[in-house]
This record gives sequence, structure tokens and C-alpha cells, in this order.
Amino acid sequence: MALIEYPDFVQRVRRHRPSELLPALASTAVELFDQDDWIKDRVRLPWAIAAAAKASIVSGNEHRSPGVSEKDVREICAAYNSLNTPLAPEPDDTSDISETLGALLVRTSYEQFPYQQSYFEEICRIVALFDGVDDLDTEILNSALIERVLGCPLQDFVVAGFVSAVGAQSSGGFFDPEWPALREGPGAINPHFSINTVRQVFNDYFLASFEDIRTSAKRLEQVDPRLRHHEVNPLINRPFVTLPDGRNVAPQPHLVFQRLSPAALYYAGVGALDTEQANEFTRDVGLVFQEYIGRQFRLIPKATVLPEIVHDGSQRSIDWFVIFDDLVLLVEVKSTRLSHLGRMGANKLKEDIKRCIGDAYKQVERTDLLLSEKHSAFTDIPTDRPRIAIVATLEPYWAVNNPFMADFLPDPAVPTTVASAREIERLVDVICALGGPQSLVDIVTDQERRTWNLENALPDIEVVKNPIL
Repeated sequence: MALIEYPDFVQRVRRHRPSELLPALASTAVELFDQDDWIKDRVRLPWAIAAAAKASIVSGNEHRSPGVSEKDVREICAAYNSLNTPLAPEPDDTSDISETLGALLVRTSYEQFPYQQSYFEEICRIVALFDGVDDLDTEILNSALIERVLGCPLQDFVVAGFVSAVGAQSSGGFFDPEWPALREGPGAINPHFSINTVRQVFNDYFLASFEDIRTSAKRLEQVDPRLRHHEVNPLINRPFVTLPDGRNVAPQPHLVFQRLSPAALYYAGVGALDTEQANEFTRDVGLVFQEYIGRQFRLIPKATVLPEIVHDGSQRSIDWFVIFDDLVLLVEVKSTRLSHLGRMGANKLKEDIKRCIGDAYKQVERTDLLLSEKHSAFTDIPTDRPRIAIVATLEPYWAVNNPFMADFLPDPAVPTTVASAREIERLVDVICALGGPQSLVDIVTDQERRTWNLENALPDIEVVKNPIL
């Protein structure tokens, strides 16, 4: 199929009534839920289904001929897969778009990679991350605030969301907390977990009207049509919509599982608090994540893990030192997120990367220099062995290690890689299984492998499930 523009894709979607297309998309998404199945299909890809659902809700209407066939769904997904994403800017282009290969990799990664993650770790992490929050020296964040923001305890939020996700996956994308079978019968939920909590969480955090989705899409709409299909999809935040007949459908059930992540609490907190409290809340999330990374590295039996060092008054080092017999690992923790323009590979990307990751690189460099100079505050850190560094991020910064992103970052004085929370968890599991950090050293000091996502670069071995998760 020849390359097409986004309006052409929307026109193909608009041939069908949303009330019929959305259930057809949901049915297809359930049929091809497993990664092996949609990779084998090659056309009806999960991100194409999600994009078609958004286009149908935002631009479709019921004044169309009835009927949606499997061929229609395939043609719609094929049209999406044929969308034009140019690499070269137009003459005299002043639009907010970056045409570098690095930007293309970022926007493509944020679109596609979330569907390739294991949901076990992502769902478990939202609870594990905030376990023990009441014991931390936070400004505002504690379990009581989380319950006030969410309307229920955090674990109840996760269980309720999981009920909605599994319900949709097993019912062709449909779910309704009022289904009688959830209250009574051999498979009932209510005897084990309050269906009233399921209803509250579902309505407050998972369900939207067509108008809600349209309003959000309008707010996020890009002037440049070349970025249209990389806009944030409102279904990420509200994966269910109510059809004209009153049924609730998740056109892409993957998004229901993806909703169960730390981002859900982050945005709920920021949205519920005033500006000053929201700033305190975000700083506290950073502290919580910093402590979580320390907890992960403390799982390694033969490593000594030391926290940041305050020096020269109020100056601070990197967040964690992980000391092995033949290596010192410097770990700087960042919980900041790319803006939606950064995720789309727009011109905001460079600024975001410098703000979020570039500052972390500089912190690593400063600490490495102080160690080289044998600063008196760092006497507990050995200087007789090699040093490497990790910048740990709460959410993945897809493709940030790629050489095409090098222009956005300082050239580190010490071998450095960026790794998400999931990659840190996997790294810890691998180090524990192999009895040492040599696999990490091999990656970070290899000019090619250090450009991969860390999880992909680590040895493909069987490990025990991460104890914290």
C-alpha cells in the first residue's frame, strides 16, 4: 500500500458507525492479545487498533451504512500502518516537529513498546513502589493521601482495575460492574472483593463518554498534521467508553492493563491537589522511587549499597553507590517524565532529554570527579576499582541509549546507561542469578550493546521472580 496522510486514515475509519466499529476493534484486540499472535498477523497491530478507536470516537458518527467485517478492520489497520512519517523537513518548515532519526525512534517506541511489556511487573510495581511510604520523610505523600486521592486504598485500586481488565479481556472488550454474575454465582467477585469498589474505580478512572474523549483529543491536537497519529491517545487514560446502547467497551483492552501503573496515581495526585501541594507530591514521588531503587539493589547478596553523600555544605552526590568486590556502580535516580511533545518526537524532545537525563549525566560526572580527587566526604567509597553508572528512570525513556540520541546528551566521563525501573528489576535478578555484575560491565563497556535497552542487552536466562514484586 502506498503511503497515505492522516486525514486519509480518518476517512477510512469514518465509513463505519462507532457503535459497530469499536466492538469489532475490541474483538480483534482480544483475539490477537498475545504478542506472538499480533506479530504473526503483522497487520492488525495493537497500536493501530487503538488509533482506529480514537479516530472513530473523535471523528465518526452513526450516520453510516451498517456493518463492519473482518476485512474492514484489516483494511483500517493496514491504512494506519501506511501513514507517512517523513524524516526530512519541508522547505521553510517552522512547525513544532523534529525530523531527526532519533526523534522518529522515540515517537515510534512510545507508540509500540508499551504493548510488548510484561504486565506482571507493571501492575505489581504500583503497589511495591509505595510499600512503606509512611516510613519515609515525605512532605505530603502518605497512605492516607493516596486513599484520599484515589477514593480507596492503593491495593484496592489495583485489584478493582485488574477485575475490569480481566473482565474486558474475557468478554470481547466489554465490562460492566453491574453484571449480576459479578455479585453472585460460582465466578462472583463480590464474596471476595467489594464490587462497590470495582464500580467506584471503574467509573472514576477507567470509563469515559464519547464527549470526554473528544474534548481530551481536541486539547492535545497538533497543528502539524504529520504529528496527528502520534498525539497522546485519550484512551490511554480512560480505556472504556460507553456506546449509544449503554454498554461499556474497551476498544483496545491492552490499555486497561496499562492503566495500572504508577502514572495512574501520579496524575490522580497532580489533578486532585493545588499547585503547591502538587509540587510537593511530585517531589515525594521522586523520593519514593529513589528509595525503591535502593531496595532493589539491596537484594544483591554480595553488594554494599550506600545512599547519597552530602558534601561541601549542602551539595549532594548521586543517589546510590552499589559496591562490588571489583566494581563501583554509581546510580542516579530520576522520576521526571517526558512531556507529550517529547514523546511525539517534537522539538520539545531535546529540551526534555537535557532536563531529565542530561542533568543526571552531569551529576554522575560530578560524583565521579570527586571520587577521582579522593574528596574527604567519600572515604567509604572505594577508588581502587572501575566505575560505571546507571541513570534509573521511573518510566522507560525508550531509545534514549541509541546513538541517534547522543547529540541530546553530554558525553559521559564514566560509562553510563539509562535504565527504567523494569530494567533495574531485571538487572538485579540477573546479577543475583549469576553471582556478580560482570554482565552489566560487559554491556556498559561495549560500544554497541550499551546503545540497546538494558533489558534486551542482559543475558536471556531464567531467573527467580523479583522478590519485591
